Amino acid sequence: MNNHAIRSEDYRRNIKVLMLSTTITVSGSQIILPYISLYWKIIGKTYIFVGLLSSLTTLIQIFGFLISGSLSDRFGRKWILIFATFGYSTGFLAYIFAENIYELILAALLVSIFTSISTPAFIALFADSIPSNKRATYFSLLNITISLPYYIAPLLGGYLLTKYGFLYGFKRGLFLSVFLTITGAFTRLFLTETVKKNVKRNNFTASGIKETLLDTFKLMMKLDKTPKRLLYIQFLDKFAMGLTSYFVIFYVLEVVGLSISQYSYALTFFGILCTILSFPAGKIADKKGWTKILLLTFLGYSFLNIFFIFCFSFTYLLVIWTLSALFYTLHTSSWRALTVDVIKLEERGRYSASLEMIGQISFMTSSFLGAILYTYSKPLPWCFSTILDILILRVLLKIHKTKTSNIT
Repeated sequence: MNNHAIRSEDYRRNIKVLMLSTTITVSGSQIILPYISLYWKIIGKTYIFVGLLSSLTTLIQIFGFLISGSLSDRFGRKWILIFATFGYSTGFLAYIFAENIYELILAALLVSIFTSISTPAFIALFADSIPSNKRATYFSLLNITISLPYYIAPLLGGYLLTKYGFLYGFKRGLFLSVFLTITGAFTRLFLTETVKKNVKRNNFTASGIKETLLDTFKLMMKLDKTPKRLLYIQFLDKFAMGLTSYFVIFYVLEVVGLSISQYSYALTFFGILCTILSFPAGKIADKKGWTKILLLTFLGYSFLNIFFIFCFSFTYLLVIWTLSALFYTLHTSSWRALTVDVIKLEERGRYSASLEMIGQISFMTSSFLGAILYTYSKPLPWCFSTILDILILRVLLKIHKTKTSNIT
């Protein structure tokens, strides 16, 4: 067997291991994370505290992205990913013993920092291991492995909260989260590294470490127009998400008047749809063009924000989330495919980190703003989010025209 055959076999195994380990870790985290803002409010008492803690956790993630992106390009993806996954479990463990605001903040920060460290390495390793002409298709397969546990696990969480009460049910869910996350970390020991490690003795001096941390910023400065525009879109998109993400559950419970059980059922319904739609969505994106699909999805998101404001029943919510699942599956595979396509393999870790840092800076700002807007008037976050989606369409049109002209 030649080296190319060995490489292909190892990379195919990478895809399987990443999908399996992701299914396990996502199942663990999503037992309790969909209800985390409720837990924050119980401890912190106000929506403003929820916004502040969201901003703080986002701030710490920016630091994690800065470290992970550069190190994964220099020293390899595998061990950074494994280290971060083990670390992720410590955050859930800290939540179990959190009894006041300070311990709650510590737990939230641990979950956030290790999430941010793992993300660029994970994306880069997966992108390195898949065929370049089928990126959206493979990212859609990844979406399938994420979507089902992402939305079925909250059903278990909702059951625990309903049966044992919120606080006791939350603690029971956390024990399961710790166990599953550690299991996922052990599974990732079977990964194969995809980049040649560039480790020299002087890399571990103070100046070497400083240079490593600055690599991501250096890359951002020399990017071409299209990668830079994608960074701008990321900023606007995450700002729109930050305005609403932590307050969807409050709106559903307080304005629409649904129960936690109904909310968990709706999440599960959404997850099943995402699982079913993910694979055809990726094939459609590869065939029709990634930028065309993104134009469609951002337009769809702008309308869904308005529709959500007028949600009045469980059935109405299911209709909105049905459309949202369609747009989400088309969007995610197209976005990932486009962002890894515009950058070289040896720069993917840093560019992925750049995207995540820009997104988290935006999310950090907007989540606090979303808390203020929601406190003042509950529909306002979704109104502002609609405006941002329209701005994204203008930038995306420029990217689409650039790619079309390059082809012709």
